Amino acid sequence: MSDTATEAAQAEREQLGARILQARTSRGLSARALAGLSGISAGTISMVERGLATPRIDTLVTLLRAMNLTTSQLFSDAAALHQPLRLADRPQLDSPDGHKEFVLTRRPLSNFEVYIGRLDPGRSNFPEPRSHGRSQEFVLVQAGTATVTIGDEQHVLYAGDSIEYLSSSLHRVTNSGEEPLEVLWVISPPALHPKENTESVDGSGHV
Repeated sequence: MSDTATEAAQAEREQLGARILQARTSRGLSARALAGLSGISAGTISMVERGLATPRIDTLVTLLRAMNLTTSQLFSDAAALHQPLRLADRPQLDSPDGHKEFVLTRRPLSNFEVYIGRLDPGRSNFPEPRSHGRSQEFVLVQAGTATVTIGDEQHVLYAGDSIEYLSSSLHRVTNSGEEPLEVLWVISPPALHPKENTESVDGSGHV
């Protein structure tokens, strides 16, 4: 490989590493925390972020999934992200139990995420109270009646009411009224969930 090609390849590795580093730090994650979420070692993550190794496709996808990112989001320029998110373009997350979520923030720019959640009467966002990560969550009831469980506490919220809690506490939101419930969630840093992934390294400089 010529010196020019070698320099170009190194520049690409460094650019990729810088984007991964920015995505990780914007979420308030240490390399060790991302390692725990992804199954990729902290040492490997450090090498990739410093441009010392090129991640294989499966390794890159694993890291991005752990940060709730897609490859297209990682490589999008910031200017391209400064666009309105139209109602028809909102990502929608459905569950079979009558719970829907609509993502209102683009990635990877945000240090927070905003969702609208809709629950049918009697339905909850989780089957049982659960905890995840170390984010701060803010919930605003926009319509309906919600019972918010936080640890051993239960709080009934009506339209216009809000509450905050740490995602590390057991929590759940239930529609305790007779009408559909709509709530606004703000989560900072973006909520991350552990993935069961494995890491492998070959001898080609790819990890």
